Amino acid sequence: MRVLALLAFSILLIWVILTAGARLAVNDAIKAPWPEDLGVIGDVPRRYPVRKTTPQATMLVSLVVAVDTQLGPQGEEVTTELMSDELKKQLLDFLLAQLQKADDSIDAPPPGLEHFLRERGLALASITRTINGLGSSVDWGEEVGADRPPSPNLTGHMQVTRLLAAYALLKAHDGDPAAWDSVRAIDALSRPLWRRGDPSCVSAAISSSRLANGVARKLPPPLPAWWDEVEEFDARRALIAADQAKTWSAWHFIETRWKAKGPQGVIFSAYVDATTASLLNHSRQAAEELAALRTCAVDADAMGRRTRVPSWNLLRPYGPPASAVNAQRVRVYDFEREATARVFAIKEHRPLPMTSRCADGSWSYANGVLRFSAPIPLKAPGKPVVPRTLRY
Repeated sequence: MRVLALLAFSILLIWVILTAGARLAVNDAIKAPWPEDLGVIGDVPRRYPVRKTTPQATMLVSLVVAVDTQLGPQGEEVTTELMSDELKKQLLDFLLAQLQKADDSIDAPPPGLEHFLRERGLALASITRTINGLGSSVDWGEEVGADRPPSPNLTGHMQVTRLLAAYALLKAHDGDPAAWDSVRAIDALSRPLWRRGDPSCVSAAISSSRLANGVARKLPPPLPAWWDEVEEFDARRALIAADQAKTWSAWHFIETRWKAKGPQGVIFSAYVDATTASLLNHSRQAAEELAALRTCAVDADAMGRRTRVPSWNLLRPYGPPASAVNAQRVRVYDFEREATARVFAIKEHRPLPMTSRCADGSWSYANGVLRFSAPIPLKAPGKPVVPRTLRY
């Protein structure tokens, strides 16, 4: 009997030590500051107050049905007949073919797509004016940490931005300076996604902003004054902030929901706290690595392996490996913005910029060829929208 009592006491003592140690690890991880002046993990809710979809966004949802697109988030849809898959493929193929050209040449769209764009030209022009006129008042509902947080319709968002991009290229092909207005609308529509505490939304924002930059590179000078905001925007910080918010959501769920499950929340608290501390630390370390990057060529697979949450961690799906792909795409966006800045320096007969965001290569311009010295990887299915070698 005495042996059993001693064994039980030993087990209890080990449990207490493990539980206390795991809790201390969580407390230390909670207090650790994140890079880019984002504070500690507990600061997240203050940056993402609860808000509803604005009336201006609801109005835009109604407008885009005229171009066979559903933009409204779940519960806020407006029924419409959607573009055919064949037309969507034509749209994407046309955009990639034009943006991957080394110069400013623009082909006419394939007949079916050109007919669609010209037939709906008034609707696309109205959408463009509305987005540019409403600006930041077009915003979608958000509630970080909710069981079912509201989310924008990212598929619809990408469809609208692709249509605006194709419309801008068609305008440029026709010699119409209004092409710049559609590029501005793509940028304005993407801004609310950049601000959200959701890496999926930031991922869509990266795609849209890269698309806007790719189209802008092919347009005639001068660069409009509003483009300064595009050039100065800190995409890397926006991604880190969204990753921090995702990490906070996982931590918040564990602290407020799982641990409230009675005896099992107490019995397994050591393991749960250990997984929580591991997630907090790995996510923060991935953010620190991204914040410290000075190169534009990112090996997403290697970065994912370095920052991967261990397989024993039940919170692994909330970990940073997927963000390694976004980190790569953010740095590709930085490279592509640099290319556009240099193209317009050439077009406007100005000296090329002397500084660079990309420490792993250098720019050269001679005999009408602008070139970056190092390859910039981009994982499939991503596609470059600004070539590494350009001819101007």
